[in-house]
Amino acid sequence: MIEALAAHPDYAGFIWTLIDVGIICLLGGSEKIKVKLPNFLIYIINIHVSSHAEYTSRSAFLAQVALECITAQINKEIPISSQEITN
Repeated sequence: MIEALAAHPDYAGFIWTLIDVGIICLLGGSEKIKVKLPNFLIYIINIHVSSHAEYTSRSAFLAQVALECITAQINKEIPISSQEITN
C-alpha cells in the first residue's frame, strides 16, 4: 500500500514512514471472561509476557494477539489495491 502512495505523482518527493500505534486502549472498556487454556500454553504465555515489556499483562498480550489475528484476516478478505489508491 505505501509503495502505491509513494509512486503516485501527487506525492513525489515526500518521505514516508509507518508508525505502529497500539489501539487496545481505544476499543472501549474491558470485560472479564473465563477462558480455559492448556497448562503448558499458559506457562509459555507467562514466560513470553514476562520477557517482553511491551505487554503489561497476560490479558494485554492475549488482546493484542487476538486483534492482530483478526486484523490480518480482515486485510486478507478486503485487500486494498494500488488501483484504488491511485484513482
